[in-house]
Amino acid sequence: MEFVELLVENVERAQERFLSALEGLSLEEVNAFPLVDTVPSIKSITWLTWHTARELDFQIADLAKTNPVWFSKGWKKNLLWICQMIRKIGITLLKKRIKLW
Repeated sequence: MEFVELLVENVERAQERFLSALEGLSLEEVNAFPLVDTVPSIKSITWLTWHTARELDFQIADLAKTNPVWFSKGWKKNLLWICQMIRKIGITLLKKRIKLW
């Protein structure tokens, strides 16, 4: 098996496991920060998904000697306001405001 085939197979298997783990979860469940009051470093499933996708984007781009989609398709620019808001008001207050929407 070639290196690229192995990489693709590993990513596909990870995607299958990920989709299986999400099956049946509600939007509220995937967005929940389960231990925000006691262990705020434990993130929501949504956050973990986003972070994992970004990491894969950077790693695959490095292997392919291209720019990550995060930069090349403008995702960083499009989502910059979220990062700025978190820095400005903090994650706890941001989550409270989001619940009000």
